[in-house]
Amino acid sequence: HYFIQSNLSSQVKMVNCSMANSTIHPINPAKHINFASGLTLLIVYVLVLSLNVLIIFVIFGVKHKSLRWSLDYLVSFLAITDLISTLVGVPLPIIAYFQGYWPGGCSAGASDSFSTFNVTCKLFYLFLTWGRLSTMFIITVMCMERFLAITRPFVHRELITAGRLRKTVYGIWTLMLIYCVLPLFNIGHVSNAMNR
Repeated sequence: HYFIQSNLSSQVKMVNCSMANSTIHPINPAKHINFASGLTLLIVYVLVLSLNVLIIFVIFGVKHKSLRWSLDYLVSFLAITDLISTLVGVPLPIIAYFQGYWPGGCSAGASDSFSTFNVTCKLFYLFLTWGRLSTMFIITVMCMERFLAITRPFVHRELITAGRLRKTVYGIWTLMLIYCVLPLFNIGHVSNAMNR
């Protein structure tokens, strides 16, 4: 007697299966997919961390200070931004893939997933959004800096310094952090895209 029950998320469970006095235990193919996804994300996580550290090491450790360009500083700040958001944001989905549920209890099926103060969900949102927004603004600064270097090289030489670039990126990081922290204090709203 075979009876296959399928639910909405395409997970197949075998129930009430018996063959010659031996029972087949329920099979959930989604667990294998979650494990493979978690393993893939873990490999990508290690690669991203190591490559960002390599970029930072090459720019600040190997390259002599007099040979650094303004673009080098911006690339290193981009790598630092990616390193921070990856270091803090990516372990949560990796844990979720291996455990089969989100750490801290944030569920995609809840009707109002952010009404209660769920720390892991909000921290994930904070660092993911901070990294994405900071990256966009740093790339915008990179484009503006390159435009100035190509079209007005003498003005570029006077205006663009390592200290000014550092202050600009610190300002971007601070503004984006303030923007991303607002939902933690119930200013604004963070919603789960699965429930729209």
